[in-house]
Amino acid sequence: MNKNPIGTLDRRQFLFGTSLFAGTLGIPLFGAEVPQDGHNHSPNGVPQSHPFQFGNEPQRLRKSFYDFSDEEVRHLCAAVGYMRNGSKEKPLSVGSSLQWDQYAQMHAHHCTESGYDQVHWSWFFLPWHRAYLFFLERILADILTNVYGVDGSKFALPYWDWISHKDIPNTKERADRGRPSPFFGYDLTLENMVSGDDGLLVGGKPFDNLALWDGYRGPTIENPQMNPDSEKAQDSKDHISETIQYMSPQSIELMLLLDFQDFAGRATISRDDGQGVLEHYPHNNGHDWVGSRYGKNRDMGTLRYAALDPLFFMHHGNIDRIWSLYKRPQPDPDKTPWGKQSYTFLDLDGSSVVVTVKEIVKSITNVQYVPPRTPSQGIVAFQVAAEKSPGSAVSEIKESLAGEPTTLHSSPLTLNVNFGPRVKGLINTAQTKTNSSVSLLEITTGPIPFPGKFSVRIFANLTNANSKTSISDDHYIGSFRALDSEARMNEKDESISHTFPVLLGAANNKLYRITQRADSLKLTLVPVGISESANFRIPIKDIKLKVVQ
Repeated sequence: MNKNPIGTLDRRQFLFGTSLFAGTLGIPLFGAEVPQDGHNHSPNGVPQSHPFQFGNEPQRLRKSFYDFSDEEVRHLCAAVGYMRNGSKEKPLSVGSSLQWDQYAQMHAHHCTESGYDQVHWSWFFLPWHRAYLFFLERILADILTNVYGVDGSKFALPYWDWISHKDIPNTKERADRGRPSPFFGYDLTLENMVSGDDGLLVGGKPFDNLALWDGYRGPTIENPQMNPDSEKAQDSKDHISETIQYMSPQSIELMLLLDFQDFAGRATISRDDGQGVLEHYPHNNGHDWVGSRYGKNRDMGTLRYAALDPLFFMHHGNIDRIWSLYKRPQPDPDKTPWGKQSYTFLDLDGSSVVVTVKEIVKSITNVQYVPPRTPSQGIVAFQVAAEKSPGSAVSEIKESLAGEPTTLHSSPLTLNVNFGPRVKGLINTAQTKTNSSVSLLEITTGPIPFPGKFSVRIFANLTNANSKTSISDDHYIGSFRALDSEARMNEKDESISHTFPVLLGAANNKLYRITQRADSLKLTLVPVGISESANFRIPIKDIKLKVVQ
């Protein structure tokens, strides 16, 4: 994990109100290849790098991929295809930092590997990925201008609007013509082994027909929709059902009402970190739906390879869009250590540039998100609620439920819960605030040396629950989970803590319905997909019930 701990912050230092998007920009020329790895946190040495100068970047309007025109899809395919394969006129070395696989390595380093500053499970998750999108967008725009001769200043990355469209994204124009998503191949009717895709042109030049395709995705051209009925295993069916729930307008609206650390992540990534609900739910579940089915789960199904799939950037575009809708107070990058953290990305010539979180938050002002033109039912209300979300800090009440600390292994673990007057009083308070409260379980663990993905389901007053018990059972109240991370392997210090937020929902959630008719409460934690032979160990330090108003 990060070797630079961040100290405890006074709440007044932590918070500030901000609106993160506005402004205009320009674009330098496409440069020469510089075979550097693009990172300044490597344990094997620090490549030459320099501070990035934010300047007059063009305004970039990011739209839902569903609203992309055919021309915009062709431009996206051309630019991504060049980073993957280069061109005859302007070859791109496989060792160039601008080559697609090399750019994807940057994410692998900072999201899973020991020896690098890890950006998941903390408040660095959102700004790091914002910059990762920003610098890729500049590179792709520059390729369009200087390789294909079209106006790159108009280019912007699309976002995958899984709130409205829960499928491998397609455009409305193509769907209306009965054409499959270009993420399965741009124009499959033109491709043949003799002439290739030379009939597909941008700026008079051919582009890669399969630029957006990835062979490791789980959804197929026959079953591109997020549908439990398309899955084979019951666990997969359950997981997709839950994914649909957490990507709903109602769930996103609840997330936007939370305090920043519950929404975005904890303030440290050293000894006391924690995911926010945005990472914990739609982010993790989106990765899993796209890439997790078989064997070791490649590309989107594992952080090590996730950025190889072009859909990764559309997925994170929507995560970033939701952050842009967050109106609660956020950390002040001028007054907290958050803003001082620096990361290295790539300039247009492939050289390494250094930016701070403060610059990411305050200087990336040229990006705006265009609302989807064809939102699904319920999404309009979600957008209105997001815009009207109060800018004041939230108030929260929480009570500890857990007794003595214990350890979860690969078998189910039942905990006797503190169900005293204070906890009952908190539940009664939450249930009287039907329109303004959100409830969470805040689970604090010790070190987790298991490097693979894991998921732990939570059942209330069902002590015989096991890995075969369905999430449709009335006693299922939620889960906590994580994607893979090699950086966790060396965790041994028992003072390390991780926090997982389990979103229970509003006042009518299952836990409250169960406790209304119960004199006692037991929580059974059930690991899913973990073999008994696995070295799976999670110390459970505390479980708190939190009500946010």
